[in-house]
Amino acid sequence: LLTGIWFLKRLTHRMAWITIIVILLAVACTALFIISNLPTPPLSETSRSTINFPDWHRQVIWGFTINIIEGSPILGVGPNTVNLVPGADDLIPGMNQEYIPSHPHNWVLEIAADTGILGVSALITTVLLGLKKLAVFVTREDPAPAWAAIALYSAFWTSSLGNFSIWSAWWLAVFAVLISFPLAAILTQHKSQAFHTK
Repeated sequence: LLTGIWFLKRLTHRMAWITIIVILLAVACTALFIISNLPTPPLSETSRSTINFPDWHRQVIWGFTINIIEGSPILGVGPNTVNLVPGADDLIPGMNQEYIPSHPHNWVLEIAADTGILGVSALITTVLLGLKKLAVFVTREDPAPAWAAIALYSAFWTSSLGNFSIWSAWWLAVFAVLISFPLAAILTQHKSQAFHTK
C-alpha cells in the first residue's frame, strides 16, 4: 500500500485514477471468486475445499457468515452478535471447531453480518476517506508521520481481514493508541505551517 501510494503520487491525475480503478476491480474480482467458492453450510465430514486460499477453516467460517448476511442483508443481525445466531456454535463435522468461533475472522464479513449492507458500506467509505486524508499529508515537507500513520492504518485493516474481531476492545485500543502518535505529529506540523504562513 505504501509503495502504491508513492507510485500513484508520481502519476498524472488521470492515470492515477485509472490505476486505482483497475486495482479496485482486481480486488473485487478476487473477492467475488473467493466468495463464490466458499462452502455452504451445513457441511459433512466429506466436504472439501475447491480453492487453496484461505485455509479450510476460514472458508467454512466465511461461508457460514455469508449465509447469515444473505438472511439479513440490509440491517444485519445486530452489532457484535454474529456468533450468537442459531447454528454459529455448532461443531463443524470432522473439525471439532465451531462454525463461528467467537467472530468471523474478517472485518468486512463481520460488519456486513452485524450491520448489513448499510453498515459495511458506511464503514468502508469512512476507511477510504481516512486513507485519502492521510495521503494528502504525504506531500508535506516532512511526510514521515503521514507514512507512519498510513502504515499503521494499513496494518490494522489488513490484519483484520483474516484475524481478530473488529469489535474487540483491546484490538481497537491498540490501534487508537498507536495511530495517535503519528496523527499528533501531523497535527503539530499542520499547526506549525499555518502559524508560519500568517
